[in-house]
Amino acid sequence: MPKTNKDIEKQLQLALDSLSEQTKPNITKTAREFAVPMHRLRRRWKGGKSLFQRAPNGRKLNPEQEQALCDYIDYFDTVGASINRRQIAIAADSILENDHTDPTTPAPQIGAHWLPRFLKRHPEYYVRRRRALDIERATALDKSVVERWFEDYKQVITEHGICQQDIYNFDETGFQIGVGRDQFIITRHPKKKPCNGSVTNRESVTVLEAVSADGFVCPPLIVLSARQVLLPWFDAIDSDEHLAVTDTGYINDTLAYQWIQLFHKWTIGRTIGTKRLVLCDRFGSHLTRQFIQFCEKNNIILFFLLSHTSHILQPLDVGVLSVYKHWHSEAVEAATMTGCRTFSKDEFLYAIGEIRRKTFRPHTIKLGFKLTGLWPINSKLITDELESYDPFDDNSPQSNTPSIASQNTEFSTPKTAERIRRISYRLNQYDPTTQRFKEGLAKLAKLAKGTEAQVILALQLQREFDQTQAIMGARHARYDTSRRHIPITGIINSTQVKEMKYKEYKLSEKAHQDKTRRKWKKVLIEIRKHGRAKKRRGD
Repeated sequence: MPKTNKDIEKQLQLALDSLSEQTKPNITKTAREFAVPMHRLRRRWKGGKSLFQRAPNGRKLNPEQEQALCDYIDYFDTVGASINRRQIAIAADSILENDHTDPTTPAPQIGAHWLPRFLKRHPEYYVRRRRALDIERATALDKSVVERWFEDYKQVITEHGICQQDIYNFDETGFQIGVGRDQFIITRHPKKKPCNGSVTNRESVTVLEAVSADGFVCPPLIVLSARQVLLPWFDAIDSDEHLAVTDTGYINDTLAYQWIQLFHKWTIGRTIGTKRLVLCDRFGSHLTRQFIQFCEKNNIILFFLLSHTSHILQPLDVGVLSVYKHWHSEAVEAATMTGCRTFSKDEFLYAIGEIRRKTFRPHTIKLGFKLTGLWPINSKLITDELESYDPFDDNSPQSNTPSIASQNTEFSTPKTAERIRRISYRLNQYDPTTQRFKEGLAKLAKLAKGTEAQVILALQLQREFDQTQAIMGARHARYDTSRRHIPITGIINSTQVKEMKYKEYKLSEKAHQDKTRRKWKKVLIEIRKHGRAKKRRGD
């Protein structure tokens, strides 16, 4: 007898063909003739599936659900908006949630390894990177210089008794508001150049962030490219976020000085020792006389990073800002997928709160300090890598792209309404007394399977449509608000705006009361005049 399942399957197919040609099928004789197990041949003759046709046990999505997911991917691929791995995972979880009927138990979700296995099962999909322009940073590192810098850093920590909670790092990071980054998307067309369909907004915005070695995060300062601060911007941001505007969208000396005063206010209450150490680069705004004098007066030690080393010595650069840019690009991508043509300042401010919540996690911040050797102090972690360090090495993740395989364009299950109608018509032509009736039953099963997949796909697309409509409605509501500006300069937060609105409300209320008082005063005067005239007439 054949030894492998593949060999047995080949023989079973030959045996099934032989049985279909026999007037009176003899399963026992045919099994001996083709050297296959008799019970397996009988089960297959009665319509049972082969091992290769049965879905593995424990698979999250059944064949119909998985087919609906494939159709969902193909839909966006066809319209030139190929989706990425995260969006596929969200869609799979949504399909499972829609089909979950037990209200007493939570809906199942896919696991961490589901997506790679899904792509392995479907070699027709290729993982491609959607490229965005990136600027390479050149650097010149000297091991002995870095070692001396670490020695000075350790000496300052020891001399002033500075603990983990009192070590901070702040830095400015720039965004081009509507420009995303590289995206991995799933597509059936590996040679097609992927792109997304939004009008690129290259306006600059600077966000100044500060974190502590124990995972604490200061409120951000967002510097927009504008001449006036618009009132609706504060409806989008969180209460602790601060806004400022400059002509260029970059921070200047005045804003830097105002920010260090806010930093002192935010951190003085949590200081354990007598001094705070702040790691920063040698940007001109950090070197002004008033900036440094304020730090000296308030026991803030500025410890400057070596030039051209922020990408290996600055915790924010190493552990946080790359994650920051990633979630910003995800926000741009999500807005584009929901019909946003231009990712504007309003969209950026609306999204920045959620972007920061996903980025600034205590574990991520602590990891940045650890990887730079700044806390716990470990200069060896950096210096040992300098000899082999290549600043132009591309460490971008490589995808496990499957080898190019021949794409099977023939589907066993109907996926269009036309094919469903065609199979339905053929079913009506079959005579139940004929041998071909079994084939009709098989086609009926395919019809049911295809119909179920179409229903699941329709539900998923309807969900996407509803979400898009809701997001677009909220977006239009933001655009329709008043574009009134605020007559305030410098750094502003939501609390100040609320206080200003409250004062304006009180002033307008007082003005309304004064107007009403004047009106009734005139009425009372007229009543008195009328009373006196009536009295003179003797009425």
